[in-house]
Amino acid sequence: MLQASSPRKSGKTDMVLISRRRYGFTLLELLFVVVISAILVSAAVPKLKNSISSLALQNFLSDISAFSKYAQMKAINSGSWSRVRFDRPKRTMFLENRFVAKDSLGAQSEQWRVERTRRIPGKVSIDFVESEDNVVFYPDGTSSEISLRIKGNDLSEFSVVAEVSCGRVIVEQEP
Repeated sequence: MLQASSPRKSGKTDMVLISRRRYGFTLLELLFVVVISAILVSAAVPKLKNSISSLALQNFLSDISAFSKYAQMKAINSGSWSRVRFDRPKRTMFLENRFVAKDSLGAQSEQWRVERTRRIPGKVSIDFVESEDNVVFYPDGTSSEISLRIKGNDLSEFSVVAEVSCGRVIVEQEP
Protein backbone atom coordinates (compact mmCIF):
# COMPACT_ATOMS: atom_id res chain seq x y z
CA MET A 1 0.00 0.00 0.00
CA LEU A 2 2.86 2.27 0.49
CA GLN A 3 3.78 1.87 -3.11
CA ALA A 4 0.25 2.58 -4.30
CA SER A 5 -0.08 5.77 -2.30
CA SER A 6 3.40 6.87 -3.15
CA PRO A 7 2.80 7.24 -6.92
CA ARG A 8 -0.44 9.07 -6.30
CA LYS A 9 1.29 11.64 -4.21
CA SER A 10 4.13 11.98 -6.66
CA GLY A 11 1.63 12.11 -9.55
CA LYS A 12 -0.27 14.95 -7.92
CA THR A 13 2.92 16.75 -7.16
CA ASP A 14 4.09 16.36 -10.75
CA MET A 15 0.77 17.70 -12.05
CA VAL A 16 1.09 20.77 -9.86
CA LEU A 17 4.66 21.39 -11.01
CA ILE A 18 3.74 20.86 -14.66
CA SER A 19 0.81 23.26 -14.51
CA ARG A 20 3.01 25.90 -12.88
CA ARG A 21 5.67 25.55 -15.51
CA ARG A 22 3.23 25.89 -18.46
CA TYR A 23 1.77 29.15 -17.21
CA GLY A 24 3.07 32.02 -19.50
CA PHE A 25 5.47 32.14 -22.42
CA THR A 26 9.10 31.22 -22.64
CA LEU A 27 11.73 33.79 -23.54
CA LEU A 28 12.31 32.03 -26.85
CA GLU A 29 8.63 32.28 -27.80
CA LEU A 30 8.56 36.00 -26.95
CA LEU A 31 11.74 36.62 -28.93
CA PHE A 32 10.24 34.82 -31.94
CA VAL A 33 7.13 37.05 -31.83
CA VAL A 34 9.23 40.22 -31.54
CA VAL A 35 11.38 39.25 -34.55
CA ILE A 36 8.32 38.53 -36.72
CA SER A 37 6.70 41.83 -35.65
CA ALA A 38 9.87 43.76 -36.48
CA ILE A 39 10.00 42.21 -39.97
CA LEU A 40 6.35 43.10 -40.64
CA VAL A 41 6.78 46.68 -39.40
CA SER A 42 9.93 47.23 -41.47
CA ALA A 43 8.04 46.13 -44.58
CA ALA A 44 5.01 48.34 -43.83
CA VAL A 45 6.74 51.66 -42.93
CA PRO A 46 7.84 52.67 -46.49
CA LYS A 47 4.36 52.01 -47.85
CA LEU A 48 2.85 54.04 -45.01
CA LYS A 49 5.17 56.98 -45.76
CA ASN A 50 4.15 56.92 -49.44
CA SER A 51 0.48 56.82 -48.45
CA ILE A 52 0.89 59.83 -46.18
CA SER A 53 2.71 61.79 -48.93
CA SER A 54 0.00 60.86 -51.42
CA LEU A 55 -2.73 61.97 -49.01
CA ALA A 56 -0.97 65.30 -48.43
CA LEU A 57 -0.79 65.87 -52.20
CA GLN A 58 -4.46 64.95 -52.71
CA ASN A 59 -5.46 67.26 -49.85
CA PHE A 60 -3.43 70.12 -51.35
CA LEU A 61 -5.01 69.63 -54.80
CA SER A 62 -8.43 69.67 -53.17
CA ASP A 63 -7.53 72.92 -51.40
CA ILE A 64 -6.50 74.52 -54.71
CA SER A 65 -9.90 73.69 -56.13
CA ALA A 66 -11.74 74.88 -53.01
CA PHE A 67 -9.75 78.14 -52.78
CA SER A 68 -10.46 78.83 -56.46
CA LYS A 69 -14.19 78.21 -56.16
CA TYR A 70 -14.37 80.34 -53.03
CA ALA A 71 -12.38 83.18 -54.65
CA GLN A 72 -14.66 83.14 -57.68
CA MET A 73 -17.81 83.26 -55.55
CA LYS A 74 -16.31 85.99 -53.36
CA ALA A 75 -15.50 88.09 -56.47
CA ILE A 76 -19.01 87.68 -57.86
CA ASN A 77 -20.76 88.43 -54.55
CA SER A 78 -18.55 91.34 -53.45
CA GLY A 79 -18.16 92.94 -56.89
CA SER A 80 -14.40 93.09 -56.38
CA TRP A 81 -11.47 91.02 -57.55
CA SER A 82 -10.20 87.99 -55.64
CA ARG A 83 -7.16 85.88 -56.34
CA VAL A 84 -5.35 82.69 -55.41
CA ARG A 85 -1.59 83.31 -55.24
CA PHE A 86 1.25 80.80 -54.86
CA ASP A 87 4.43 81.87 -53.08
CA ARG A 88 7.02 79.18 -53.83
CA PRO A 89 9.84 80.54 -51.61
CA LYS A 90 7.52 80.67 -48.58
CA ARG A 91 5.75 77.44 -49.69
CA THR A 92 2.34 79.03 -49.12
CA MET A 93 -0.88 79.47 -51.08
CA PHE A 94 -2.88 82.65 -50.37
CA LEU A 95 -6.51 83.59 -50.94
CA GLU A 96 -6.56 87.39 -51.27
CA ASN A 97 -9.18 90.08 -51.87
CA ARG A 98 -8.51 93.33 -53.71
CA PHE A 99 -9.41 96.67 -52.23
CA VAL A 100 -8.62 100.25 -53.11
CA ALA A 101 -6.89 102.24 -50.38
CA LYS A 102 -6.53 106.02 -50.20
CA ASP A 103 -3.44 107.62 -48.76
CA SER A 104 -3.35 110.89 -46.82
CA LEU A 105 -3.20 112.90 -50.08
CA GLY A 106 -6.27 111.16 -51.50
CA ALA A 107 -4.37 109.07 -54.04
CA GLN A 108 -5.82 105.62 -54.59
CA SER A 109 -3.75 102.46 -54.68
CA GLU A 110 -4.69 98.85 -55.30
CA GLN A 111 -3.87 96.50 -52.43
CA TRP A 112 -4.51 92.86 -51.61
CA ARG A 113 -5.74 91.64 -48.24
CA VAL A 114 -4.97 88.03 -47.26
CA GLU A 115 -8.08 86.15 -46.22
CA ARG A 116 -6.83 82.56 -46.00
CA THR A 117 -3.54 80.72 -46.28
CA ARG A 118 -2.47 77.12 -46.83
CA ARG A 119 1.02 75.64 -46.55
CA ILE A 120 2.31 73.79 -49.59
CA PRO A 121 3.34 70.29 -48.45
CA GLY A 122 7.09 69.69 -48.29
CA LYS A 123 7.15 66.87 -50.86
CA VAL A 124 5.19 68.85 -53.48
CA SER A 125 6.81 70.95 -56.21
CA ILE A 126 5.02 73.62 -58.27
CA ASP A 127 6.15 74.77 -61.72
CA PHE A 128 4.43 77.67 -63.50
CA VAL A 129 3.95 77.03 -67.20
CA GLU A 130 4.03 80.36 -69.03
CA SER A 131 1.84 82.03 -66.45
CA GLU A 132 2.02 84.22 -63.38
CA ASP A 133 2.03 82.90 -59.84
CA ASN A 134 -1.66 83.71 -59.33
CA VAL A 135 -5.10 83.47 -60.82
CA VAL A 136 -7.42 86.48 -60.49
CA PHE A 137 -11.21 86.11 -60.39
CA TYR A 138 -13.36 88.98 -61.61
CA PRO A 139 -16.90 90.05 -60.59
CA ASP A 140 -18.35 88.84 -63.92
CA GLY A 141 -17.27 85.24 -63.11
CA THR A 142 -14.28 85.12 -65.46
CA SER A 143 -10.64 84.72 -64.46
CA SER A 144 -7.11 85.35 -65.59
CA GLU A 145 -5.00 82.57 -67.05
CA ILE A 146 -2.98 80.16 -65.00
CA SER A 147 -1.21 76.98 -65.95
CA LEU A 148 0.91 75.08 -63.52
CA ARG A 149 2.26 71.58 -62.92
CA ILE A 150 2.28 70.01 -59.50
CA LYS A 151 4.53 67.04 -58.82
CA GLY A 152 4.33 64.74 -55.84
CA ASN A 153 6.97 62.64 -54.13
CA ASP A 154 5.56 59.47 -55.69
CA LEU A 155 6.25 60.80 -59.24
CA SER A 156 2.61 61.66 -59.82
CA GLU A 157 2.05 64.82 -61.83
CA PHE A 158 -1.01 67.07 -62.03
CA SER A 159 -1.89 70.07 -64.18
CA VAL A 160 -3.90 73.04 -62.95
CA VAL A 161 -5.47 75.22 -65.63
CA ALA A 162 -8.06 78.02 -65.43
CA GLU A 163 -10.78 78.33 -68.07
CA VAL A 164 -10.69 82.08 -68.59
CA SER A 165 -14.22 82.44 -69.99
CA CYS A 166 -15.99 80.87 -67.03
CA GLY A 167 -13.35 81.09 -64.27
CA ARG A 168 -13.35 77.37 -63.58
CA VAL A 169 -10.07 75.88 -62.35
CA ILE A 170 -9.44 72.34 -63.54
CA VAL A 171 -7.09 69.95 -61.73
CA GLU A 172 -6.19 66.85 -63.78
CA GLN A 173 -3.69 64.05 -63.35
CA GLU A 174 -1.14 63.78 -66.13
CA PRO A 175 -0.73 60.36 -67.76
